[in-house]
Amino acid sequence: MFNIKQISFLIGSILLAFVGISQEYNYIHYTNKDGLAGNTVYGVAQDKEGYLFFATENGLSRYDGKEWVTFTVKDGLPDNEILVIFGDSKGRIWMSCFSKSVCYYYKGKIYNASNDSLVERIKVNSVVHKMYEHNNRIFLNTQTEIIELQGKNPKIIFQITLHNKTAIASYPCQFNESEIISINDSFFNYKNNILSFISLKIPLPFLDAVAVYASESFKHIFKKVVDVVTIEKYGRYTTFINTNYGTYRVDTAKKEIAEHFLNGIKIAHVLQDNEGTIWFTTLGQGVYKLSSIAVKTYVSPNANNTSNREIFSISQNYDNVIAGASFSKMISVNKISKKKLDFQHYLKYATNNININRATSSTQINNNTTIIGFDSYLLKLHNNQPSFNYEIMPVKSVEKINESKVLVGTKIGTFIINVPTLLPMDTLFTERTTYANYFNHHYYIGTINGLYLVSKDKHQAYLGDLHPALKRRVTCIKITTDGKIYVATADAGIVILKNNKVISVINEDNQLSSNIVKTLHINNNYLWVGTIKGVDKIGLLANKIIAKYSSVDGLPSNIINAIYIDNADTTVWVGSPEGLTSFKENQINSTSICNLVMQKIIVSNNVLKMGSNNYSFEYKDNNIQFQYVGISFRSGEEITYSYKLIGLDDDFKKTQDRILSYPTLLPGNYTLELFATNKFGIKSETISISFFISTPFWKTFWFAAVIIILVIFIVYILIKIRFDEAKKIQAEKSLVKQQLADMEQSALQAQMNPHFIFNCLNSIQQFIMVDNKLKANQYLTEFATLIRATLDNSSKKYISIDDEALYLKRYLNLEQLRFGDSFSYEINMDISVDKHDTEIPAMLLQPFVENSLRHGIRLKKTGKGIIKISFVENNNYLICSVIDNGVGREVSAKSKSLQHVEYQSKGMELTTKRINLLNTETVHDTTVEITDLKDEKGIGVGTAVVVKIPLGK
Repeated sequence: MFNIKQISFLIGSILLAFVGISQEYNYIHYTNKDGLAGNTVYGVAQDKEGYLFFATENGLSRYDGKEWVTFTVKDGLPDNEILVIFGDSKGRIWMSCFSKSVCYYYKGKIYNASNDSLVERIKVNSVVHKMYEHNNRIFLNTQTEIIELQGKNPKIIFQITLHNKTAIASYPCQFNESEIISINDSFFNYKNNILSFISLKIPLPFLDAVAVYASESFKHIFKKVVDVVTIEKYGRYTTFINTNYGTYRVDTAKKEIAEHFLNGIKIAHVLQDNEGTIWFTTLGQGVYKLSSIAVKTYVSPNANNTSNREIFSISQNYDNVIAGASFSKMISVNKISKKKLDFQHYLKYATNNININRATSSTQINNNTTIIGFDSYLLKLHNNQPSFNYEIMPVKSVEKINESKVLVGTKIGTFIINVPTLLPMDTLFTERTTYANYFNHHYYIGTINGLYLVSKDKHQAYLGDLHPALKRRVTCIKITTDGKIYVATADAGIVILKNNKVISVINEDNQLSSNIVKTLHINNNYLWVGTIKGVDKIGLLANKIIAKYSSVDGLPSNIINAIYIDNADTTVWVGSPEGLTSFKENQINSTSICNLVMQKIIVSNNVLKMGSNNYSFEYKDNNIQFQYVGISFRSGEEITYSYKLIGLDDDFKKTQDRILSYPTLLPGNYTLELFATNKFGIKSETISISFFISTPFWKTFWFAAVIIILVIFIVYILIKIRFDEAKKIQAEKSLVKQQLADMEQSALQAQMNPHFIFNCLNSIQQFIMVDNKLKANQYLTEFATLIRATLDNSSKKYISIDDEALYLKRYLNLEQLRFGDSFSYEINMDISVDKHDTEIPAMLLQPFVENSLRHGIRLKKTGKGIIKISFVENNNYLICSVIDNGVGREVSAKSKSLQHVEYQSKGMELTTKRINLLNTETVHDTTVEITDLKDEKGIGVGTAVVVKIPLGK
């Protein structure tokens, strides 16, 4: 597979090119584009609440770690250009403006000569250029005076009468309670109103800024001095000398310069805040923040852009930490030297000549051998001499198997490489590999599609089915000695395997900084995780995050490509797009403070005056908003707020918002409890604000009771009146409706009587025509009886079932006379029916019986006709059935088409109208169901009519 001639080993005689590496601090830079009022910043101060204040050419800027707020003359400043700023022990921020005026800020308000009596009494004849506090006494320095703010009356304690002298500085002193005053280039001791000259050649016996001036070794700096600030830290004095060429930190004990910050930048002032973060204000370039001087970054002198600075891998070679960069370069750092290793010369031998040629991965085989994977070749450093394999590329990962073998993952597959010869020994995987590692004769291979397991006999198993995260792109794999496999993914956090089973997942849900994990490093009992939001340190025993490091701690970038721990001195090395960074955990400032400030309480769009923790509001003022901020500059924006509104919430809730809104609170007593927790788990003091929202009088109990009683009484009267009227109207309507219905029923019955009589007379006519006088006479007798019954029933709306059955029997007897013995009938009444007391509408069934006889039985060609009538009571309904064995409705319809139309429809039409009228008077409807009876051939053999009449009317 590989051509030996294409593998070039350059051993022994080739010397590496070494170039010096510079060391940088990691600053965060703020300008007017970020919200700072101006880029010329004369000074900085911090108040008791934790806010930082910056004196600029365009006003006062207040910063809480996230939001910038600017105060100008509109807010009470005498002038927008603030030359001096100072914070006293009471939390006031004093300012000297260009207009020879003094003011101070306190808890959100600017106090000036127009609204504060103390400021009004401060009279100066020139600009105040220095402010300080000593033994709870505040001093203001002008060009000719030192003014003490003592009690309520400012007092001039020192005045220079020489016109060519200027009091440029004054410092508190720990020696004999005296003041040290600088006038031009000379120093004077001021005590008991006596000014005595101090020779620079005589060293002063106290650790003070003046001691720096008194040292001959620093005279070259004095010509550049802008300001001198003395800051007490850890029980000793540290002095910052600010110049036009950066800031010098002086160790006053050793009388030597310890660090030089921001070389070449005009520094106006420096402040170390209450968490140890150092802030530098500049003349024209805004503000620089230095989170830690323990964090240092190493870059090449010509690394002018990110692609040149970025570090992708870190390992060790001899006592050097070596970091892989781009363009065939590496950085080598030890306690003595910092160098750049340049392998650009060898790129021309590569089969695939990739110009950027990043050193993506490396591993130390032993003390004098390190294997490094580049985009264009595989490199071995043995005794600081390089050798190459130009066929293994682009390399994505390199992991040690033993001192003679390494596992190399590349774009085209995974290979076992022989360390002495740098030649491939075996091919394990033939697809794109993003990372590969080895444990106990098993190879874990990460790909863009997830994780694979390759056994010693090269059997492949896809582990992506074990967990959805294992189907994502794998970025790194690290394995502990006890067989726990930590798999980092590009977007799903970290999956932990043991015995090829998922035992845990670490992601954002359990506080991982980001699910986008770029690298892992195991050291002792800790897993170090590099994400796009910084470094997380995880305890392996409990898989719990115990520390986080990011840009707020001094890292130059939150995107972490590589991590390495030097066990020799416990230094943490981090590779990022901004270079190679190192720090020691014990030197990272552990001081962390979290202050919570309630900024505003807004009630119904009105801002309350702060200062009270107990409020009372009218019922209409139930739209309440709280604006607050947690201040912890070391935490950046990683501050969580816990709140509970007692009276509404049962438990504490969490948010990262800085506003709580309650737009429609009900009347009652409430207490808001609120505290902040910073990135390091430090909690602020809990703010407790109680307030009461009154109940409107119309919502009080007594008012509600009166209204309820009154409403009930009025409603009762109105309902009663309305009910009586409605009842009366309904009764009248019912009476009219009943009368109309009765009249219509009578009319319908009256219409049916002629119909029935017509049919009977038609039958008598037939008898006469055939000259059957006996039959005609007998028929007339029965007809007279039936007519009498018909007329009798016509006057009744309802008749008993017994009367209805008797009427039907007389009618059928009469029809038997006419039709002879061509049909028979049955009238059956179930024992459940009370035939005397159960009533039905009069003559309701007669049209159906007549229809069965005339249109069913009469047309029957063969056999004897039968009509069966039955009465059954079921579920409060009277079921009346009329069943015949006639020809059915289909044959009948054909016959009726030949008859006169009026004759065909009159009986059934009147019956249908009667039923519809009856249904308007009853709760339950009377229904009629007509069914055609057919034999197995589908021929009609009769009709069944079922009438369901509700009982109880």
